Amino acid sequence: ANGFVPMVTQWMQDPSVSRIAHWRTLRGYDDAQGVFFVNDSMLGNMVALSYDWFGRNWQSFAYRYMVIYQPEQEQLLRAVIGKDWSETHVRQAMYERAQAEALAQDTNFAWLAFGEAAYANGVFNEAVGAFERGFSSGSASGVFGVRNSYPQALRALGRRNEADVVAQKINGVTPVPATVAAAPDSYAVFLALRRSVPYESLPTE
Repeated sequence: ANGFVPMVTQWMQDPSVSRIAHWRTLRGYDDAQGVFFVNDSMLGNMVALSYDWFGRNWQSFAYRYMVIYQPEQEQLLRAVIGKDWSETHVRQAMYERAQAEALAQDTNFAWLAFGEAAYANGVFNEAVGAFERGFSSGSASGVFGVRNSYPQALRALGRRNEADVVAQKINGVTPVPATVAAAPDSYAVFLALRRSVPYESLPTE
């Protein structure tokens, strides 16, 4: 509504059909019809996607979005995004949202999304529990973030042997070329440390 055109990561098709991660550009919306309009390299321009479909196929990717903007537009974009401009706030908000959705929906996608959100927020024990529940209730095929965050959550808890086993299993589910394991989320580690150390004890710059 303010002229920004965000890109979102979703399933290209409903995951019951195929599980291919896909970026699409959001051009507009219509509350009366209950649809978003997207430009999609596979589907065409101004394709209508229902709010329900859009949300379900965005959930597995933790509702990630990217906005490209000119420097002179930053003040307006900050006003539009509000508190979510703060990384600490947006991680906590996503954690709370994903937790509520997992408890309400009780699907494997919802639990895996909660695992991702808990990991990003530095709540590693809850992340592992959510990942385990997600894997036990359905396939994680194509859910790429899990490849890194599930093993890293285990490593953060000192469970290195389990992490190595899980990493091997996940690479079989969501295959990728053999590469060096991605680094842990340093901001998530910072948030975990902040919870465990009194605020007065943290170093200042």
